[in-house]
Amino acid sequence: MSYPPSCSLPPVLDGSASAVDYTRLNNLLWRYRACFDRFEFLLEMQMAVTASGRQDWQHHMADLLEDLALTIGRLDLERTVVLGDRATLSELASTAPEMWSAILTEQQAHLAAAAAQVARLRQRNEQALTAGTAGVRSLLDAIAEASG
Repeated sequence: MSYPPSCSLPPVLDGSASAVDYTRLNNLLWRYRACFDRFEFLLEMQMAVTASGRQDWQHHMADLLEDLALTIGRLDLERTVVLGDRATLSELASTAPEMWSAILTEQQAHLAAAAAQVARLRQRNEQALTAGTAGVRSLLDAIAEASG
């Protein structure tokens, strides 16, 4: 994964005559991408912890995922500051100068794919955790019947 150059270009005016700081927006989108990559990693680790049977470690995974959710919440707030009441990313890309349009379109495509992957992993993990909980419940019921 390559990261954006450290150069800073001047803001560009969009159709509403307000400055769009495309460099700042692009940097923000890269940080979202890093969060989605970390989200995927944590969901894979959660599955590994679940598969290992170490249910006592699940709270650590939940804490890490909650910390990431807070980070994404801060990015959402920053996005609101950067974009204000402006249009969606795809609408911004359609009105941006050619260079920025290509960058924003690529960012949007990557973020959409990453969001879909995270949704798939999350659903898979929820199903595994539910099945694990049901298995533990069945085992406890069997133990209770055998001892009672």
